[in-house]
Amino acid sequence: VTEADYTTATWAAYQTIVGDNVVTDQNTQDEVDAATENITAAQEDLVEISELTSAISAANTKLANAVEGDEVGQYAVGSKDIFATAIFAAQTVLDDEAATQAQVNTAVTDLATADDIFEDGRVNE
Repeated sequence: VTEADYTTATWAAYQTIVGDNVVTDQNTQDEVDAATENITAAQEDLVEISELTSAISAANTKLANAVEGDEVGQYAVGSKDIFATAIFAAQTVLDDEAATQAQVNTAVTDLATADDIFEDGRVNE
């Protein structure tokens, strides 16, 4: 479990739970089991953002290197603005500390779809 892979808010909540559930050899097995359950539940509540972060980074790089035009390898005129809008939407989800895992997952899927559409508009011949 790495902090950079999760939203700041869910990581902070997770760290609080971990801190509140420290056990030693002086705790009973029931206390250890309860602490383990609490930490496991907190891990399940973490909102994982590493895939979205990577997808946005890759999309931004692609956008920066893309050239619009009608020559082979170029992208359809106007397609960069459309792709940029999709990247912005994904970034908005990434920046939202209250985003749920479902919203993050949808943003990843939506950005992948936008990338596919952007690529489909690339001049091949």
